[in-house]
Amino acid sequence: MTRTAGPSLRRARPAAISVKTRDRFVEWVVTTRVLSILIGFLLLSGCSSNTAPSVSAPSTQFTKLSDDGRVLAGVAFAGTSEIALDVSGLTVDFDCVSGRRFAGTDNASYRISLLRAGCALITSNNVSAGEKIAQDAAKSDRVGRWAPAFWPFVGRWFSQNWDKALAVLSFPLLGWLLKNWIQKRRQRQVHVVLAGHSAAGKTGLWTRWKKLVAPPHNLPPTSGAKVAQIAPFRYGEFTIMPKVIDTAGTEPWLMRDYLYSTPLRAKRVLIVVVAPCPLAATSNGDPVDTEYVAKQAGYMNLPLSVLGGRNYGVRPHLVILFATKFDLLSTTWPGDAVSAQAVKRFEQVFADHRNLLSRQCKRNNIPFRWIIGSANSNWGTVDIRDAIETVVMAK
Repeated sequence: MTRTAGPSLRRARPAAISVKTRDRFVEWVVTTRVLSILIGFLLLSGCSSNTAPSVSAPSTQFTKLSDDGRVLAGVAFAGTSEIALDVSGLTVDFDCVSGRRFAGTDNASYRISLLRAGCALITSNNVSAGEKIAQDAAKSDRVGRWAPAFWPFVGRWFSQNWDKALAVLSFPLLGWLLKNWIQKRRQRQVHVVLAGHSAAGKTGLWTRWKKLVAPPHNLPPTSGAKVAQIAPFRYGEFTIMPKVIDTAGTEPWLMRDYLYSTPLRAKRVLIVVVAPCPLAATSNGDPVDTEYVAKQAGYMNLPLSVLGGRNYGVRPHLVILFATKFDLLSTTWPGDAVSAQAVKRFEQVFADHRNLLSRQCKRNNIPFRWIIGSANSNWGTVDIRDAIETVVMAK
């Protein structure tokens, strides 16, 4: 006989402090290595065997353009001499010139520097070949007055440097994907399907898990199915994500439907709830309704059809027969010595139900647990959780 553990005897969870520290260290090492590889790739992709020719540093700064636009005045060689540059035949963009420094030694070389920087436009046919070449080069490089608007420039830069942009933008994306991959690896999903005859107490157990409070007495029968996503909790180095489905006792086919719809990697747990009577209290003094108990024995044919079928995708990984409403027979939890006679009677009342399920589970190598308790008094609910944790963590 399997006795349920009381709330005060709940097994201690494995220590998770050192494991959590180790997990964070592993995440840091993996992330650091990946980012190092990407940074190396970015640096290598930016290298080139073709280096630009060395040029002398620009030393002349122009500070004023004459009213007729023909003369640029400025200072050369760090302010040691003044210069007046003849820019006839050119239209100078002073906003482009202002604040820049230009290289040159004479009037011709300064004009070429202005055109090469895109700060001037040839408006006369009487210009040298060097000036035309400088203007064509500025157009080709799209500098100065030839530079495109902001967004076209951004698009052009990305088209020419897409590998570098992709490497830079991939850092946060890769980190996010890596973090999510590690979290998924450490998650264990479990779908718990509650089944049983109408008014057996499934909704009470569902309410206990969802709200962590005692369920109200005389709950109305369930219509359809209720789904509760219970808050995830840690178990060792893993996070268990339970999902509880309360199927209506008047619609038993929902049990099979939800087992079929369980995700491939999730563990399936079937909890069949039985009770001595359909009510939360009895008026004749005896809480055992033999007619209701017999109806529940007939209901066992539905879970038996699932357990005995050839479709392994619908078979549960754990079956629990939970005999609830024990508080109608005893004022103490089932593990107390005072409750020994009440436990014995519960085992006799539900012997047929237990034998039907346990034999079928044994035939198909499915773990089976028999638990006595009460959702209203929170008896046996900890044992159910412990049994689910054990099967979820099993490989």
